[in-house]
Amino acid sequence: MAEFVGTEKEFRRYIVPFARNLVQQLTAKSKTVIGRCEDCGAETTLEAAHIHESERNDIIHQILGNPTDGSSFRIDLKHFETQFRAAHEPLSKVVKFLCRACHDKYDGRGQAAPQKRAKPRAVATSQPKVLPITLDPESEDAFRDRFLQTGRAEIETYFNDGRMTQRIWKRRILDNSSDVRGNLRSRPEFRKDAWQDAGIERVHVRVLG
Repeated sequence: MAEFVGTEKEFRRYIVPFARNLVQQLTAKSKTVIGRCEDCGAETTLEAAHIHESERNDIIHQILGNPTDGSSFRIDLKHFETQFRAAHEPLSKVVKFLCRACHDKYDGRGQAAPQKRAKPRAVATSQPKVLPITLDPESEDAFRDRFLQTGRAEIETYFNDGRMTQRIWKRRILDNSSDVRGNLRSRPEFRKDAWQDAGIERVHVRVLG
């Protein structure tokens, strides 16, 4: 049976590194599950911060039986570990999961660093006011005639970030007098402002069949 004999100050010098590592073990799974700072909401590496009413040194002091300053005591180290673990159950009553900046602020180690906010997507001054749409066949009349014959076309949507999506366009209300590009731009995702907000760069449509 391993024991410690000495004063609380001497015991802290010995036990604090062990207690710190033990807290890391006890909180590792919860950090992953929670995933974001409980103060600012940032998704980053989290640290376990003892709630002020249940700080690590307070827990140690209570387990030791609240000894007076300079008094000597004897404690079984296995018993101390068991009590220290039990004092952290449930974790939600003892610790908060915070990012480094919020942890520093909570413990009074300085002001939290301002959280970076995503900058609004810059819109180039040369960006067209209407969605660029190209057709295959290139002529709108030729495209419309073939589309009315086959009844199917493929819409390729190109985004500013390099992505491209494809979807099938089936003829329904299109006729010989329909405005093909106007019909496409009437779609919710291709309407004014909507396509810019979605980061769409251009659209290409080709007749199938």
